[in-house]
Amino acid sequence: MLAMVTTVIAAAGLFWALGAPPGATMRAIFVEPLQSAQGLSELSLKAAPLILIAVGLAAGFRAGVWNIGAEGQLLMGAIAGGGVALATYEQEGHWILPAMAVAGVLGGMAWAAIPALLRTWRGVNEIFVSLMLTYVAELFLNWLVLGPWKDPEGLNFPQSRMFSEAAQLPVLIAGTRFNAGIPVSLLVAAIAAVVMRGTVLGFQIRLVGAAPAAARYAGVSERRIVWTTLLASGGLAGLAGVFEVAGPIGQLIPRLTPGYGFTAIIVAFLGRLRPGGDRAGRAGGGAVVDRGGQCAGVARAAECGGGGGAGDAVVLPVGVGFLVAVSDPAGGGVTFAVFLSLLASVVTAATPLLLAATGELVVERSGVLNLGVEGMMLVGAVAGFAATSVSGSAVVGIAAAGLAGMALAGLFAALTLGLTSNQVATGLALTIFGVGLSALAGAGFVGQPVARLPRLPLPFLGGPFVGVIKVLRQDGLTYFSVAAVAAVAWVLRRTRAGLVLRAVGEADRSAHGLGYGVLRIRCFAVLFGGFMAGLAGADLSLSYTPMWVEDMTAGRGWIALALVVFGTWQPWRVLLGAYLFGGITILQLYLQGSGMRAVPTQFLAMLPYVATIVVLAAMSSRSARRRLGAPACLGLPFRPAT
Repeated sequence: MLAMVTTVIAAAGLFWALGAPPGATMRAIFVEPLQSAQGLSELSLKAAPLILIAVGLAAGFRAGVWNIGAEGQLLMGAIAGGGVALATYEQEGHWILPAMAVAGVLGGMAWAAIPALLRTWRGVNEIFVSLMLTYVAELFLNWLVLGPWKDPEGLNFPQSRMFSEAAQLPVLIAGTRFNAGIPVSLLVAAIAAVVMRGTVLGFQIRLVGAAPAAARYAGVSERRIVWTTLLASGGLAGLAGVFEVAGPIGQLIPRLTPGYGFTAIIVAFLGRLRPGGDRAGRAGGGAVVDRGGQCAGVARAAECGGGGGAGDAVVLPVGVGFLVAVSDPAGGGVTFAVFLSLLASVVTAATPLLLAATGELVVERSGVLNLGVEGMMLVGAVAGFAATSVSGSAVVGIAAAGLAGMALAGLFAALTLGLTSNQVATGLALTIFGVGLSALAGAGFVGQPVARLPRLPLPFLGGPFVGVIKVLRQDGLTYFSVAAVAAVAWVLRRTRAGLVLRAVGEADRSAHGLGYGVLRIRCFAVLFGGFMAGLAGADLSLSYTPMWVEDMTAGRGWIALALVVFGTWQPWRVLLGAYLFGGITILQLYLQGSGMRAVPTQFLAMLPYVATIVVLAAMSSRSARRRLGAPACLGLPFRPAT
């Protein structure tokens, strides 16, 4: 209840700040969709996938299994179910819909099995793997609707043909879009409530999450619980995907959902990780916000500052509620000039990764795990772009980006260090909040140009070094990123402050016993990480691609988190990893631009995400983490004795 009240208050304050009447706007969001059969049916369409996904995620979260890739599992379920629909296009029969549902569940389960396997086999964090697989699933769907499954009569639009009537969910109430998927989702929620509260399996799931040591002593297999919860959540997400393509959409398109897989994370926590009737109510509340935001965007566009702004504004309060091979074009083989040009591009592509990863390294060395890097980067990107655009000064923009990232980091610190909230859950909420905030704040800057950060040559290089000047002619943030790595490495290894920071991350209670302020030190580390993430976002919007585009980070914040593991929490190794991943990014872009026909561009675009998973699998075993120096207190809450 407190979370829902906070959501409403935050929404009202936000709309007031935007100049919209809070009362009228809140009525359009929370009341008007409930006043007609059509509104209720549309609300139910939004609630159904949220219920299905949130039920599965809640079970995993109760067990300490953090599946945040439900969006990708939804897409793979939609692809599997859609494949059945397209394969049976000219057939009729009542068996088609059940076959689609089974295929969708299996598709989602198969996608969730990858993080389950990597966690139980190699100890890889399922958060990173499931998230990276979401981007892979999006690119795979894009390839299908642009390639083999493209509608031959679709006027070259990226879409499949419309499903036959036998492959679409029946409408239960005439004149509305209230289909059979809605009661099925409620039935699943009821079954989940019985399982979680009245069965041995439900007790074991709760026990593994609440007291893992006691669960091991009682003989409960953590491996089995990980597999069970991930497969269940993946299967339910896949079923939600089938209900989407067989229901309101009726075909496969590149953008199937408005982000149900991520919204369901918030819904699960708003429901206090409980299924059943409580789950349905919370999901319905989330759907009111989602559907109401669309209504408000159409009917109150003038009041909310534009058609797109209202929907984005509604996302924010929900988050608040919980907070190389290259060839010479002339045919002469590899040239030194081409090599230098590509090397310069690699340095440019690596800079935002290096900035964000360096900040997160300091955070993690202090014993804090902040998964909100993606959200802080997005907020930094839009703040830097907006400040530069308004003031005309890149320096002002960079400073604004750093402060914006620091502000979000301060919110994270207040919740996790002050209120000892779960670091993983709070970091996820911070990312979702950052996505919504950046989309709202940047709505008025889409399409506006801004001058790219100037390139600054190094004047002391000349003579025999003239050939490498092109590589080193970078913007100030690139130079700063390398200097920051050197400074962090020196501080951690050569200063008393670095020794204390490392002590806090390795043995917080011992450091506290020696008189060091553990929470204060961790707070400063978190703020530094937020500042660096904000600068990484500014580098994206002011240098790498000098424009503002919604969700322009494209998973770089998560890759930066993985780089910290890849670099074994050592600054210079993080720098090496950043340039390696920058090289992979440039390689796939170069191959796309070189006219390579053997491999579809979507598969080339998957390279950075697949490489991240491969690196994590190679370096994240439990024994490897201990050997490579993971901070002993990483992610563990600290409560000073009173």
